[in-house]
Amino acid sequence: MKEGALLNLLKNPNSKNKGFKILVDLYHDKTYWMIRKMVLSHDSANDVLQNTYIRIFKGIENFKEKSKLSTWIYRIAYNECIRFLSTESKLKKVDLDSNDDNYSRKLYADEYFDAESLSLKFHQILSELSLRQRNIFNIKYFDELKFSEISKITDMNINTIKSTYGYIGFIPFAFFSIIPWIFGGSISQTAIIFQLAYGSIIITFLGGMAWGWRDNQDKQIFNLSMGIFYSLVGCSILLLTYFNYVLLALLISVVSFQSFYYFERSTQDFKTRD
Repeated sequence: MKEGALLNLLKNPNSKNKGFKILVDLYHDKTYWMIRKMVLSHDSANDVLQNTYIRIFKGIENFKEKSKLSTWIYRIAYNECIRFLSTESKLKKVDLDSNDDNYSRKLYADEYFDAESLSLKFHQILSELSLRQRNIFNIKYFDELKFSEISKITDMNINTIKSTYGYIGFIPFAFFSIIPWIFGGSISQTAIIFQLAYGSIIITFLGGMAWGWRDNQDKQIFNLSMGIFYSLVGCSILLLTYFNYVLLALLISVVSFQSFYYFERSTQDFKTRD
């Protein structure tokens, strides 16, 4: 069903219940998994989902159609997740930039969590991200939404989202790094090559992001110079890998990711991102 036809059903008192049933059928799975990736527990996700449905049902008449219906639904779900996490942590406001120390504990407490080795390692990597970073990664990577949609859902500046997603692109990099510890042999050698190739692409991408920051920012020349520098570093990692200087390439990759993060935090756009 087209969105316009569904909205007509939802905003008509005589067909609202029918339209809402269709809405639930269309968006249930995607909304559930978006919530589940934030609150982790299956039972908690169901509770948040029910609250989301209640707010959608009560608020559909106020939907101004300035965004897609799905974006509006996901924004409500996102806000309900933040509300739930605030209540759970007994704080007035969730600190989106702090690490969730209970991430692993909540995963293990969920009877539906499959703790097989690769999945466990992946979630251990995710646990090192802040809640903000993890949310952006989940919405972009798993839900495959556009940056503009994520901006509307999370009420964050689109440039902040792009730079954050670029930074957390280190997750596959880190994932490749654990494969040698699990499998060893020729698979580990291939994983390291992929790790370095991917790392070089990401650091070059991050450098390009620095080039694209707005023109009237503070320290414009310095930021552009740093962007060029990190792009060249990415190219050098690829060259070192090609000529079999693997250890040196690995060292440069690790240092580059961390130093770029500190560089980005020093910029005015990062400090005023919200």
